[in-house]
Amino acid sequence: MKEYIKAMRLPACIFAGLLTLASFKLVGNVANGLLPMLATIAIFVATMAQNDLRDRWNDTKKGKCFAFENTAKFKCFVTILWAISRTN
Repeated sequence: MKEYIKAMRLPACIFAGLLTLASFKLVGNVANGLLPMLATIAIFVATMAQNDLRDRWNDTKKGKCFAFENTAKFKCFVTILWAISRTN
């Protein structure tokens, strides 16, 4: 479970979401910025996980073998993340 969470790169995703919310705050419309913030986080999370899936061969050279050793499960994980991001 820890490796799946690490693949999502949550600090960077939350930062991207907060930047989205900040842009809505700058124009004075914070209430309408919550859904785009959540969508940004969901899309960013799915993109980061998909990056790990696509780079799994190169990552083995760096000692990161989780996506390579668990390819089928990781594909399901990425698919679920993309499905969640599409529902926002």
